[in-house]
Amino acid sequence: MMRGNEQGPLLRHGVIGVGGIGGVHCRIAAASPDVTLVGVADSDPARIEKAATMYGAAPFADWRDMLASGRLDSVAIATPSLLHAHMAIECMEAGLHVFLEKPIALTLADADRVVETARAKKRVLTVGHQYRVHRLHRTTKKLIEDGAIGRPRQILWTWAQHRDEKYYSHYPWRQNWKDAGGGVTMHSLSHDLNVLTWLIGAPVEVSALAVNQKHDAETEDIMSASVLFEGGALATITASVNRPQSHVVRQIIGERGMIEIPDTQSLTFDHKDHVLLGRFDTHAPPAPAGIGGLTGQPHVQWSPVPLVGDPPKWKKLLERFGLVRGLKPHGLAVLLQSFAHAIRTGGDPIITGEDARGTLEFVRAIYLSAIRGRAVAFPVDRTEDAQLMDELVSGRTQMRRFRG
Repeated sequence: MMRGNEQGPLLRHGVIGVGGIGGVHCRIAAASPDVTLVGVADSDPARIEKAATMYGAAPFADWRDMLASGRLDSVAIATPSLLHAHMAIECMEAGLHVFLEKPIALTLADADRVVETARAKKRVLTVGHQYRVHRLHRTTKKLIEDGAIGRPRQILWTWAQHRDEKYYSHYPWRQNWKDAGGGVTMHSLSHDLNVLTWLIGAPVEVSALAVNQKHDAETEDIMSASVLFEGGALATITASVNRPQSHVVRQIIGERGMIEIPDTQSLTFDHKDHVLLGRFDTHAPPAPAGIGGLTGQPHVQWSPVPLVGDPPKWKKLLERFGLVRGLKPHGLAVLLQSFAHAIRTGGDPIITGEDARGTLEFVRAIYLSAIRGRAVAFPVDRTEDAQLMDELVSGRTQMRRFRG
């Protein structure tokens, strides 16, 4: 893609909230060939002074002052989750295009308002579900589309890392329903749910369990869900912040074979990960026949799959010895490039507001199922969703807690 200044002026970009992931947004915007970082806003004086000095951007203690300055064409919002929806709406109403950190909102009703505002104001809206651009997921998507495993039938998908109390105490807003809107499902697994719907299709029904096992927070720290997708695929999805990452495995099993992403090393980047393709030596949907009697199994032939966008072996060898620089862009950098391209061309970014709204609906269905104790069908009722959130915020309904 050409540099922004070869197509016209660079987009004037700002960042609201420069701590945590907001600092990543600042770094990526400052290095981008498509935008120029002209403003940063934060309520913390030390953070805003540091960011402004580091990136040569104008500092604003009040984000509304940055909007009113007339300096910006677009803005990234990287604030606590409770603020996402109303900030995004206000920014778009002020004429700005919005790169919103996930989640798009805390309730479906608010998410719909964000999407409707983008449509009414003709603003580009994208949301930071960057897992979609990982090479391993793009490779998996291509294998499925090419029919390498036939129609997907079963998915095993795990997410696991350890988070101690500092994860919550350092950012207290993560501890409660009012500010965070959820725990591991909302803030970690939602990336994977976005990927799964892209790979497999829309969810039809979900049955879930979620509890708090060890953290001093209102929200869940472990979750397990069974999901039926359109087309008949069944998924078992688990997420936990109560154990080391250990052995994290993702499998998609189809009629003709299976895709495995074994022992996923990083849940943010994919630099150390790889994809395996297992092909069955016999296949006769819907049930195999002639493979060795009542308990016979088809043989599986495994082979590694080159990642989409992976450099050739000779270049990887040169990278290893430091003879050439490897190009491994952060997922958010790819989304920012897509965002800027959509603004210039009038097209859609990789992740649209509708995509992010669908991911939030998946998350909210899991919470409804886990807390109400029943299967939840899609589409999720917005009134029931809002009622559950009100109960959780007020404390009238609480996440189950188990202590040894």
